[in-house]
Amino acid sequence: MYKWLIIGGGIQGSTLAVHLVKSGKVPIQDLAVIDPHEQPLECWKRNTARIRMNDLRSPSVHHMDTEPFSLQTYADKSQWPEVFFGRYKRPSLSLFNQHCETVLDEIHIDQAWKTGMVTDLRRKNGLWEVRTDASETIRDERVVLAMSFSQQPCWPEWAQHFRMTAFIMCLTGMCKG
Repeated sequence: MYKWLIIGGGIQGSTLAVHLVKSGKVPIQDLAVIDPHEQPLECWKRNTARIRMNDLRSPSVHHMDTEPFSLQTYADKSQWPEVFFGRYKRPSLSLFNQHCETVLDEIHIDQAWKTGMVTDLRRKNGLWEVRTDASETIRDERVVLAMSFSQQPCWPEWAQHFRMTAFIMCLTGMCKG
């Protein structure tokens, strides 16, 4: 059983995993990340390469580590050439990706990584029960959906009227858990 399960290993899911582990909220052994790809950020890297992105639009403090200036410190220590652009120090994509890999290695994300697709998610006896396309059943205390736009959850017919309520509660900050 896990304390946390993150469905989706892209930027958001990986950032959450880093935060949970580095903040001491959960040891890596109590965390699972399920994603259909073999490695974290695989879609991110494929999509940014596809559009030939060279640098990010976000400033250098927007990255997946817990310390705001971690990316700049990483660039200095690694002796990267000039890799920040403009007034807001937008990082090069190559620096950003290398930093992400380093941060994920620091928390040993490979210990939590599970390649697969979630096919069913149910609340059972006070826990979440997750089934995957590999017929694996995972039980955990908390589930976070961090999927991409192309992988949206399938709401059962009986829960359709809860869908908008859940969305509004999350937008207004009323979500608890």
